Amino acid sequence: MLDVADVSIAEATVAEIDEHNILRAAHIAMVRAIAGLGKAADYALIDGNMTPRDLQISSQTIIKGDARSLSIAAASIMAKVWRDRHMVALAQQHPHYGW
Repeated sequence: MLDVADVSIAEATVAEIDEHNILRAAHIAMVRAIAGLGKAADYALIDGNMTPRDLQISSQTIIKGDARSLSIAAASIMAKVWRDRHMVALAQQHPHYGW
């Protein structure tokens, strides 16, 4: 997929999750991911019913978006693949946690 799509992965810190909450931290990461794209985005499809408050482009929220939008489904798959690879790396660094 990376040969036909511009993909940007971003994350929020533990401190940001603690300071805000998990949803707000996810929105912070979403805005960072959009900013990290190679080509500026002009529109965002968002899975759920809330738009990040700092989003500077037009957007549409879609409840159960991964079932209703191929773009959201593809982004969901990319995020899960990244997370799984990240967890494997963390498990190797910290084997005592049993991840």
